[in-house]
Amino acid sequence: MASDTDTIQIALKHHQAGQFQKAESIYRQILLDNPNHPDALHLLGVLTHRLGKNTIAAELINKAIANNPQNPIFHFNLGVVLNALGKWKDAMKAYEQALRLKPDYAEALNNLGSIMETHGKIDGAIEKYQQALRIKPEYVEALNNLGNALKAKGQLDDAIEKFLQVLRLKPDYAEVLNNLGNALKARGQLDDAIEKYQKAIRLKPEFPEAWINLGNSQEALGLLESAIDSCRQALRHKPDYVIAHSYLLFLMSYNALYSPDRILEEHRNWDAIQGGKQKAHTFSHSSSGGPDKRLKIGYVSPDLRQHAVSLFFDPILKNHDRSQVEIFCYAEVSKPDAVTESLKMIADKWRTTVDLSDEGCSAYDL
Repeated sequence: MASDTDTIQIALKHHQAGQFQKAESIYRQILLDNPNHPDALHLLGVLTHRLGKNTIAAELINKAIANNPQNPIFHFNLGVVLNALGKWKDAMKAYEQALRLKPDYAEALNNLGSIMETHGKIDGAIEKYQQALRIKPEYVEALNNLGNALKAKGQLDDAIEKFLQVLRLKPDYAEVLNNLGNALKARGQLDDAIEKYQKAIRLKPEFPEAWINLGNSQEALGLLESAIDSCRQALRHKPDYVIAHSYLLFLMSYNALYSPDRILEEHRNWDAIQGGKQKAHTFSHSSSGGPDKRLKIGYVSPDLRQHAVSLFFDPILKNHDRSQVEIFCYAEVSKPDAVTESLKMIADKWRTTVDLSDEGCSAYDL
């Protein structure tokens, strides 16, 4: 009769081969005989996460930890699941516990850095990636993440160096070629960026982000038709890609070959695909005041700065009847300038929305 250890290994082979149903059946059979078997609980949790059932996965891995709290892999995978559930602070605690048990756990350091970067702690993220790389110098995921973090800080030469280091280790890494293209584009090397995006797409044709980045660079070089084609390729591979679809509308509005009717048709197409999804996220607010209360009007724009939009927006603001309306401006302006300050003086209320989610913006007190 096979031991639990042998049985676990059989299940793990099925698991690694993508034969999830067979693996799950064996894990559950072990748990029927021993409900607290830590390895079976942990591996079933990992498999359940792979199937997208993260709440159940967290319960299983927590139970595994309760029966074997000294296994760092259990804490690491709990961090993965918690982060997938959006519980990033708890995920960080799980990774930190994994590191207490295994201080040279490069993957835990990398994942900690990724969470920190996502939440704007770029310097802390860079430190974690560098720690991971001191342990595991050819860790391509950490090198790639470090490159992205350095780019976010504007250290383009250092970022490019990291991406090139990854590509020396793994030349066919499409995502890193795309990231290298982004860094080159930020440095103004548009032709070189395009070459990297195209190489990424040859390796991975269904890569919508690379297609849209290619389109951005083509537009910057005045190649509008090519940029439009790249947008359509991005949408072919990811039909609900709102960034690509919105960018397509923008490009069409600057192209004399598209009639107003054709542009209107594409806007309606956008609404059919994207609008309903956005309408599902409704925001409520309390109603107060009587019929004589001033109407509140909100303007939302990233162009409340030195931009063509401000040329016609300034007189709109100035000519509102303030006895009838109250003006709110929601400015997605990361680099405010003198025009921003001028518009701010005209508005009744000014809200900066940079780095805020939709939910964060809706929380503003009117």
